[in-house]
Amino acid sequence: MSFPRGQTAAFAVVVLVAVGSADTCRTGPGEPGAPQVEFTVLGALEAGKDAAVRVDSVSSGQVVLRGGIGTPTPCYTIRAELAQRESTLTLTLVATAQPVVCIQVLAAFEYRARIYGLNAGRYTVEVVATYPGTGWTPRADTLQVEIP
Repeated sequence: MSFPRGQTAAFAVVVLVAVGSADTCRTGPGEPGAPQVEFTVLGALEAGKDAAVRVDSVSSGQVVLRGGIGTPTPCYTIRAELAQRESTLTLTLVATAQPVVCIQVLAAFEYRARIYGLNAGRYTVEVVATYPGTGWTPRADTLQVEIP
């Protein structure tokens, strides 16, 4: 079955808006006083915009990261999991396909992750994007940050 050109484009826009408006989620290691993460998908990543993770801001006890994550189609949800091992924080982004009929085009989403509840000191932050069930290789970026 084929769609007229205008209908296909409208369908793609609806899917991007639905996935791009995901709610903010909060997670952390679960121990009292342990660092937590507040993760928000901001929407579709603008064409030509750098998807590399970067430090957006640092303040007392927290760091805000911004970046982009690519997905095999626009019909993915993205959630974040935070783990800490000594002075290394690992932020794992899990991109999960939604069980819907979806246009078969690559997509990219911009995100913001606020990691808070940190003690003062120097941290290594590893951001790992994973794509369960896709065959895509996880992508990892590493940053150094000094928390006042």
